[in-house]
Amino acid sequence: MFSFLIDPKCLKEGILSPIVIATLAAMALFFAQIKIPAVLLDSMQYVADMNTPVAMMIAGFSLAQTDLKSIFTHVRLYWVSFVKLIAVPIGVLLFLWVLRLEHTVAYTTLIASACPVSATTTMMCIRLNDNYTYASEIFSFTTVFSIITIPLVALAASFLL
Repeated sequence: MFSFLIDPKCLKEGILSPIVIATLAAMALFFAQIKIPAVLLDSMQYVADMNTPVAMMIAGFSLAQTDLKSIFTHVRLYWVSFVKLIAVPIGVLLFLWVLRLEHTVAYTTLIASACPVSATTTMMCIRLNDNYTYASEIFSFTTVFSIITIPLVALAASFLL
C-alpha cells in the first residue's frame, strides 16, 4: 500500500506526476500574480469543463461491467457506505460543533464530508491496475444512498451549527 515510501522509482514518479507539476506551476503563477493570456485561459477552461463528464463516463463504463445484483448483495459496500456517508459526517459535525466556526464555512465543510465517493477513485484504480469494478461499485452505491444521507446530515447540522 505504501510502496512509494520504500521504492525511490515510485517516489520519483509521484513527484514528477503531472498533477504535482501543475499544482506547483499554479502556485507559482498565483503567488507571482502572473496573468495568463485569454487564449490560454480559454483553452484551459475547455479542458476543465470536461473533467466531470469524462469522470462520469469512465465510472459509467466500469459500472456497466459489473453485475447490479451483486452490488446490493455485497455486504462490505454497506459498511463502506455507512462509514463514508454517516460516520465521517457525524465525526466532522461534532468537530465543527466544538470549533464553533462561522456558519457558512462549517456547513460547507460538513456537506463536503457527506458527499459520496468520487469517480476519481475509479479512475485511480484503473490507472494503478487495481480493482476498478469494486471502486465503481462503491462510487455508485454511495451516490445512490447519499440522496438520503446528505439531507439527514444537513438536518442534524441545522440543530448543532
